[in-house]
Amino acid sequence: MRRGRSEWCQGPIFHNVVLIDEINRGPPRTLSALVEPMQERTATIEGTTYRLPTPHMVIATINATEIAMGSTAPSRSPYWTASPPRYT
Repeated sequence: MRRGRSEWCQGPIFHNVVLIDEINRGPPRTLSALVEPMQERTATIEGTTYRLPTPHMVIATINATEIAMGSTAPSRSPYWTASPPRYT
């Protein structure tokens, strides 16, 4: 990279499987930025729209303690599903 010039490179959202830990602790701007990749299978960066690879999947965990304490939960969204851990 030359001085005074920036170079764009693909970030983690361009992988086939993206794992996000404790998504409900992220700021609202970050959460809203994830809607486009999950719904449209695209990512828009500085006005340019890029297609994401096929298949593309976002897997996220939530912090259940905060939800139990009255924090808002994304339970009504069509993109969320619950898979409780099973201990054997």
